Amino acid sequence: MTLQSALLKTFKQYHNQKAIISDNFSVSYDELFKKAGQICSCLISKRFSKKIVSLIFSSPENYIYSIIGTLFSANVFMPLDIAHPIGKLLDCFISSESQFLITDKKTPPSIIETIEEQNIEIIYIEDIFQNNPPATLFPDNNENDVIYMYFTSGSTGKSKAVLGRNQSLLHFIEWEIKEFNVSEDDVFAQMTSPAFDPYLRDIFAPLCSGAKIHIANRNCILVPRLFGKLIQESKITFLHTTPSILKSLLSYSFEENHFKKLRYMLIAGEVLPPNLVKNWYSKYNNYTVLVNLYGPTETTLAKVFSRIAYDFSDEIVPVGQPINDTKIYIVKEDSFLECSTGEIGEVYIETDYMTHGYYNDKDHSSFGISRNKKKWYATGDLGYIKNNNLFLVGRKDDQKKIGGVRVDLNEIKNIVLAYDKEKIDDCVVLYEDNVLICFYIYPVEIDLRNMRVFLETRLLPIHIPHKFIKVTNFPITQNGKLDKNKLVKELLR
Repeated sequence: MTLQSALLKTFKQYHNQKAIISDNFSVSYDELFKKAGQICSCLISKRFSKKIVSLIFSSPENYIYSIIGTLFSANVFMPLDIAHPIGKLLDCFISSESQFLITDKKTPPSIIETIEEQNIEIIYIEDIFQNNPPATLFPDNNENDVIYMYFTSGSTGKSKAVLGRNQSLLHFIEWEIKEFNVSEDDVFAQMTSPAFDPYLRDIFAPLCSGAKIHIANRNCILVPRLFGKLIQESKITFLHTTPSILKSLLSYSFEENHFKKLRYMLIAGEVLPPNLVKNWYSKYNNYTVLVNLYGPTETTLAKVFSRIAYDFSDEIVPVGQPINDTKIYIVKEDSFLECSTGEIGEVYIETDYMTHGYYNDKDHSSFGISRNKKKWYATGDLGYIKNNNLFLVGRKDDQKKIGGVRVDLNEIKNIVLAYDKEKIDDCVVLYEDNVLICFYIYPVEIDLRNMRVFLETRLLPIHIPHKFIKVTNFPITQNGKLDKNKLVKELLR
């Protein structure tokens, strides 16, 4: 089965029902299918086949039409974010070698002019809707097709283009629908930037189950009061988000039953601090089930999950257990020897529902084939297995050699947080220019003398942060993660 066939099934079954809603408009499944069909028809008429089609829009619904239209035309969609700097957009065009862009006429002229200089063919979606009838026949497609291109976050270097596989994306979508009993009664909040692959969860889980996508102004997530109001008034039942966004939402106090309609909050992208989970359940009861998700772009969305119990009281939140057709291994550094229970090592994910890997990458050093002919990916994340659950402790990249001794920055962070569990809201430890810096959120200035006495009993002297900087909040990137670059700029003020 392919993603196209799954979509055709729901388009037929729910054709009169709403597929996309917002404060200003709504689109039925039938209207969505027709608009996607017009885009498909246009691409077919241009004899595009298996081409990378870039997408940049000022109107968020156009991404959904174009992603599905490109998918049906047997081409590869590459959504880019109109809010990203032009230099980042150009890097994506150059890395992907994309020669085609679908956009709308409200896209800023500066972006259009810069893209035209790269000899990229620009197609306006308004012209497509005016001049193309919906396609009635679709090209053949199969489970192994490349259907999308997304870029890694680039947190450890230059971003890499990842090629998504048809069957792998469908596998995850079908798992999520079944695991959380998604139905036509559900409403998914579409808050993720289209330039990040979790966006695919926001649109394909609802569209393959007859549910609704609620498009909201992404800027409202930066204002907790407005974000909470949106969730309640729009009757959102599913929310995909990050720990940083959850933390922001918790900074405002709502009534206990404010989120009563929100069935699931699926959290991914960063390590989930236990205090956020405890805080949420203590404030808002168990109306909403919090779910921890884990999986790199390279392995196709999430591959591990954990439903977090209402009475959760541990000091670390489990990432959980693998979804179906997936195995997790903890491997010792610089070897293929498996770690024993509780021993920390690198997390390897084994599944046949992988992506096709990196575009134009001859090395593929992070991918391999196991002895039982299964595909694996070395994540670069460190973790351990306990009680059949995966726990993450940080990144290999967060391990720094300081004074000849290797230390994990997350280990320092956890010890700093233990200094005053009730009052230190959060902290981040960075190693910049051979200096360890701890940024922290605390009601008052930390008593550094007491803090250092506390840390001296738990850390080597060279691993105690040299600087402690109090901040009111941590900056967030456009995909809802901690923005370490902006945090470092605090030093320059």
